[in-house]
Amino acid sequence: MPIDDLSGIEAPALQGLAGVAIFQAAWAARAEAADPRGASVSKIGLAINSPLSRSQDHMHIHLDCVRSAVQAALGTADIGETWSWLSPGLLRRRYIARRVAAERLADFNPFAALMAFLPKPQLIAQSSLAAIPTPDGGMILLADIRPHSWAEGLLDHSARGPTCGGAAADASPQR
Repeated sequence: MPIDDLSGIEAPALQGLAGVAIFQAAWAARAEAADPRGASVSKIGLAINSPLSRSQDHMHIHLDCVRSAVQAALGTADIGETWSWLSPGLLRRRYIARRVAAERLADFNPFAALMAFLPKPQLIAQSSLAAIPTPDGGMILLADIRPHSWAEGLLDHSARGPTCGGAAADASPQR
């Protein structure tokens, strides 16, 4: 249910304290998303789609297991603390990426960080954003900057179980 009248990633209010608060609430909610399935919170990511690819006309953040192919690719990628193009692409898309250390997460605003990188402010309305947890407690931000960008594709809505992609935690043998 919407808590405020925010259209989405392009909402100007997300550039300030509202962006920090909303992102922190979503990042913390990963624990609740993980628990019912027995999944590790370290495997739960966030995604915000661009206006042309979202399913609702207000701000919402998807929380789910990160695709195993995404985890594997990011585990070997050289990603620094400033935005740069991820090479090679990820799932046949081109992303910019940056690492955020765990100690910086408390007051970090990914919306403002992306806006500061974009050469034109209006490109925020053509962007999607994902936050993928790292083993050290930080995160990798990924942004796709195209009108129909869909960061949600980095998440695996069908994954189940403790490994997010392994066997379902609640699976029982079929008779």
